[in-house]
Amino acid sequence: MIMGRNEFDLTADVLPYYSLEPHSNLHLHTVCMLRREGNQKIHVSWNGIFHFACLFKIRKMIKEKKYHALYTRHPNLADFFLRQRESLKLPIIFEAHEIFHLTTERKDKIQKMKAQEARIYSKVDGIVATTKELKDHLEKIFPISTKIAVIPNGVNIQFYDGSKAEEKNGSILYVGQLYPWKGVDTLLEAMFHVTNGELHVVGGEKKQIDDLKMKSCNLGISNRVFFHGQVSPRKVRDFLKSASVVVHPLAKKNTNDAEFSSPLKMFEYMAARIPIVASDLPGIREILTDQVSALLVPPDDPKALAKGIQVMLDDPKLRQRLSDKAYETVQQHSWAKRAERIEKYILDIHRIKKVQHG
Repeated sequence: MIMGRNEFDLTADVLPYYSLEPHSNLHLHTVCMLRREGNQKIHVSWNGIFHFACLFKIRKMIKEKKYHALYTRHPNLADFFLRQRESLKLPIIFEAHEIFHLTTERKDKIQKMKAQEARIYSKVDGIVATTKELKDHLEKIFPISTKIAVIPNGVNIQFYDGSKAEEKNGSILYVGQLYPWKGVDTLLEAMFHVTNGELHVVGGEKKQIDDLKMKSCNLGISNRVFFHGQVSPRKVRDFLKSASVVVHPLAKKNTNDAEFSSPLKMFEYMAARIPIVASDLPGIREILTDQVSALLVPPDDPKALAKGIQVMLDDPKLRQRLSDKAYETVQQHSWAKRAERIEKYILDIHRIKKVQHG
């Protein structure tokens, strides 16, 4: 794994934060990059330094060891590698999580992004899409050069061991970012119609939290809504264990972001054995089934969302049945299972390229 050098020590800081252990098969390499962001007064970023640093590093690595593929999910990097493919002599595989020209807020960049995506999808040796919905859209929009593998995201099931702590009666939980397409504004409006229970919102930046606090005050529900900001994965697990129901209210209006999503949080909720109320969107339906492993409600509909939450709160047997089925389903979506699928796809691509080149 090659990444830009920053202030974090990956082995000492990042792996423990996510409860991961160093592994003999995982080799972390850092290269130079130019990026000044965050609280720094001057923001500077230029991809070129990182791209060429990666190229020099990869050229050195392939002289010392055999590799089967170059795997990336960043379009700028994929575009750059494709221009250098003769010197790299490796199949290039792109993992797609979205269609960038449809999800960008930079309207002036749409045509440029679409042209770049078209170049990538017409030239890469392999494509991994996280949902079938995304795969279908890619095949409609772009000249695809290869068979697309649909491999959803996953979860560390052992971390969310499926055991429940003492449930706080009526505890409704949302975990994640607070971008508009996450649908938290709809969730707050739904809470106005939920007759009992309190909502705990975990995640987000201060400005986003302040705006949503104001909205909850205007709705008259501030005494039942609690914002906890960003917390560690271990703390998230604690919140999950004490929740009665977890809500995944992805928005559809004015956005394409949620349409292709294979949300990490959804798999975490399933692994934690917490009953889920979620927006009824294509990527969600590929994993969860309404009335079987979750309650799915129309997106952007506060009253429908409130009804789903209320039904779940009022019916312990339903909560148990749905969470048990979701936990059974998520066994096929561990990171280990995902890695096996990706490995098989990479080896298939490698064999095809080998045959093509004699």
